Amino acid sequence: MNIVKLECSEYTLDWYRDKEIEIDVDKYVFFEVEYRGGDAAWYLQGHRYIESTKEWVVDDFDYHMCRTYEIAKFIAKANKIKDKNGFARNRVSRFNNLHYSSDFYKKLSNLLDLVKEYEEV
Repeated sequence: MNIVKLECSEYTLDWYRDKEIEIDVDKYVFFEVEYRGGDAAWYLQGHRYIESTKEWVVDDFDYHMCRTYEIAKFIAKANKIKDKNGFARNRVSRFNNLHYSSDFYKKLSNLLDLVKEYEEV
């Protein structure tokens, strides 16, 4: 089991609170990061394939918004973990601009620059 912790914020009725969730990256074929606008508007989804039913299942870690540096740390850590065959691969491989934000490419560039920094640590 390869657990990666993700610091995020959870919305409540009147505020939000910081929270840490644990994600077993081995349960997922890949992860998708959604940008929903703003500096703390990155959301994570895990994609699993169920062999017995031949279906894809998406686990949405919804209501857990992440700041740019938090999601960058998750990406760097998850991508370093080797698969069952011993190969390191980019587990976080899909990025989505959910609300067609005009600043998406700038924010994505900033995110990927941070991922590079955290990969070197």
